Amino acid sequence: MLSVNHPIRAWNNISAVELVFLENNEGTRRRLGKVNEAEQTLTIPPPQQSIPRIFEYDWAISIPRAGIVCYFENAREMLSPA
Repeated sequence: MLSVNHPIRAWNNISAVELVFLENNEGTRRRLGKVNEAEQTLTIPPPQQSIPRIFEYDWAISIPRAGIVCYFENAREMLSPA
């Protein structure tokens, strides 16, 4: 389970919402699984790794974790009224 410092909502289209995270000049997107708005936590369904493992640390690049920049995209509720 991943816990983030951004407001997590029970968006209507949760399967379309993406967590975008940036590290080492690489941007990665993961669709959300379950969201717990009360606890401000979420899960990301498999597969989490997007690159083949060549070196011992490779998988860490494609997995969100504490201390990296992240934000959410693709929820209608995030749009401002025109």
